[in-house]
Amino acid sequence: MKLDEMLDEQYDFQRQYSFDPDNLTMDERERWLEKFVTHTNDQALSVLSELNWKDHEPNEPVDYDQATQEIVDTLKYVLNMAVVLNVSPEELEAEFRRRSVEVRERQESYDE
Repeated sequence: MKLDEMLDEQYDFQRQYSFDPDNLTMDERERWLEKFVTHTNDQALSVLSELNWKDHEPNEPVDYDQATQEIVDTLKYVLNMAVVLNVSPEELEAEFRRRSVEVRERQESYDE
């Protein structure tokens, strides 16, 4: 599934079950963004809970399928943020590329 298809899927889901992304006021957009940021944070912590990150607890076998499911849930909330802001796949990809160059250049400057 490509990025545009994933965004379409989240758009359709929100439109069917939560809100019409095309008809939100700015206040509604802010409230939905706040919700999705909170859910994204919670889901990212769910990924962490699948790992052996606590030094004071014995290591258990990591369920990588469950960790992957938590990553996908996190991604779905991130995509929902783009839906709320009506960010097109092209805009998201362009910003991803721009930020990637910026971060790479910054990292390379640290290595000098």
